[in-house]
Amino acid sequence: FVFIESLEHVKKIENADTNSEYEFFKKCGISAYHNDFSQIDFNSYIAASNHIKIILLYSNHFLKIYIDALQKFVAKDGASLELVILTDNPSSNSYKYIAEKFGYTDNELKAKLDDFIKILQDDIIPYKGTNSRIELYYTELIPAYTLYIFDDFAYITLYKTAPQRTNLIPCFRVEKSYDSSFFNFMLNDFNDIKESKKSHMANFPN
Repeated sequence: FVFIESLEHVKKIENADTNSEYEFFKKCGISAYHNDFSQIDFNSYIAASNHIKIILLYSNHFLKIYIDALQKFVAKDGASLELVILTDNPSSNSYKYIAEKFGYTDNELKAKLDDFIKILQDDIIPYKGTNSRIELYYTELIPAYTLYIFDDFAYITLYKTAPQRTNLIPCFRVEKSYDSSFFNFMLNDFNDIKESKKSHMANFPN
């Protein structure tokens, strides 16, 4: 319901005063709306966090853009970084869906997943502190969004509403302190994906 209503309100925001929609967003736990993902200050959020959970599907763009911040993050004592990406099985329905959705061949999508793993292995894991944790999960479950959780708030991007690869995707900041129900929904969804029989953890050293 929240997703359906949010999309309706996004349509209004594009052509109206944002303030007129504020009460709806606050009731849903949403504190900010962006239509340009690249304008979000993720560097400061990474630096200030202790626990980060991210669903990225296949793109290494986030890792590459914020590599310095992520290296410093995983070096922190007690930090945990959990990542969920698409299964590396080209015969799965989820793999075929993502390839078709974003216009990739099977080999092109496989190359992107391989590049993601290479960046993680070569440029992030070596910086991991003794008491920090890095976990990667492959999944066949495809949520309707990309998710970034930083301790007690999250950013959610509704990529399924975008017709093609673009930064101009509806993106919401969700605050646990506003209304924990939406935040907890995303947190539980993340954990359910991790624990599903359709997901498996990559064998990285911890």
